[in-house]
Amino acid sequence: MVRKKKTVSKRTVRPAKKKRKGLSLAEKVVLGLVVFVITATMLTLGLSQLFHWRQTRQLVTIEKFSFFGAGQIEGGFDLALDKRGFLYLMDLDANQILKYDLQGKLLKRFGGKGETAGLFSEPYGLAVDRDGAVFVADTWNGRIQKFSGEGVFLREFPGKFYGPRDVAVDRAGNMYVADSGQHQIEKLRADGKPSAQWGSPQTACSRKRGHFCEPRSLDIDSQGNIYVHDVGNKRIQKLDPQGNVVAAWSVRWAHAKESDYPFVAVGDDGNIYVSCPTENVVACYTPLGELRAFYRLAGEGFKYPTGVAFACGKLYVVNRDIKQVAVCEVPRQ
Repeated sequence: MVRKKKTVSKRTVRPAKKKRKGLSLAEKVVLGLVVFVITATMLTLGLSQLFHWRQTRQLVTIEKFSFFGAGQIEGGFDLALDKRGFLYLMDLDANQILKYDLQGKLLKRFGGKGETAGLFSEPYGLAVDRDGAVFVADTWNGRIQKFSGEGVFLREFPGKFYGPRDVAVDRAGNMYVADSGQHQIEKLRADGKPSAQWGSPQTACSRKRGHFCEPRSLDIDSQGNIYVHDVGNKRIQKLDPQGNVVAAWSVRWAHAKESDYPFVAVGDDGNIYVSCPTENVVACYTPLGELRAFYRLAGEGFKYPTGVAFACGKLYVVNRDIKQVAVCEVPRQ
C-alpha cells in the first residue's frame, strides 16, 4: 500500500520589525515645547512667588536685635503694643495673655483654658485700644472679650461669630472682627451692637474685591483704614472706614504651605508689616501695597515669625519655633 505524504502547510514568515532608535523630529519638538511651558509656569507661578523675598535690592538684614520670653512662652502667636509702653502677647497654646514691659520683663499673665468669662479656647488675635484696654478674639468660644490692661475681665461680646480670629479697635472704640468661619469682617460699636458687615458666607472665597476667604488677621491705621489678610485669596485688602476697597495686593510668597497664616500689622511709621512664617522674613509695604523691604535677622534669622508690631523704630516679632519675641532695630532705608 502506498501511503500518502502529509502535506505540510507553509507559514508565511513576516520580516521582524525594526526597533525605533528614538523620537522623530516632530515628536522632539512637541516634547520640548511641553517641557518649556511646564518649566516657565513653575518659575512664574511658583518660585517667583515662594522666593520673591530673595530679590537682593529689597532684602534687608537686621544686625541689631535681642530676644526675650525664653522659658515663659508655650506657643506665642500674636502680639500688640499699647501707648504706655507695654506689650501683650497671645500664648495660644497656653490659652493666656502675657504682659511685658518693653525691656522684656514679664509683668502678668491672665486667662486660661475654659468657657466662662475671662477664659479662652484657642485665642488667636488681640488688640489694645487707645485707653489701654485689651481685646481678645476668643476663637472657639465664638466671642470677643475685653480686659483692663491689668488683666481684669470687663465684658464679652458674643455676637454671631463662627471662629473669630482677630480684632482691631479704632479711635472711636469701634471693633472690627475677622470672622474666618463666615468669611466676613464685622464692625461692632463700642457697646457691642453690630454696625456694618463686609463679605458674607454666600460670596465666600470670591476673588472680587471686598469679598474674603477665611480672613485671619487685620489691623487699622490712624485714619480708620482697615488692612485685612485675606488668607484664602492670598492677598491683603485695604478698606476705607466705610468698607470700600481702596487697594489690594498679593502675598502669595507668604504661603509656602496651606498651614502658613501670616499676620498683618500697621506700624507707627505708617507702613504695613506682614510676617511670612516658613520663609522666616517680615515684609514691609507702603499703605497702597508697594513693597519696601523684606527683613530678616542676621545669623540664623527669624524662627517661624507670626505676630508683628512696629513702634519707635523697632520691629517686634513673635518667633513661634523658639518661643521668644525678637526686638529688632530696623536700619533706615
